[in-house]
Amino acid sequence: MNKYRISTPMTVLFLGSGGQKIGQAGEFDYAGYQAIRAFSARKIKTVLVNP
Repeated sequence: MNKYRISTPMTVLFLGSGGQKIGQAGEFDYAGYQAIRAFSARKIKTVLVNP
């Protein structure tokens, strides 16, 4: 018997990778973008903070 209820989050906070060396930023930004797209497709609000 499962006594825990699993719920879908309403909002997800993404912490960006911040400043990177030239040539590295693209991979991190693309991975974050794909994750945000996946959550947005499920109607979950996303917030991105990129220090």
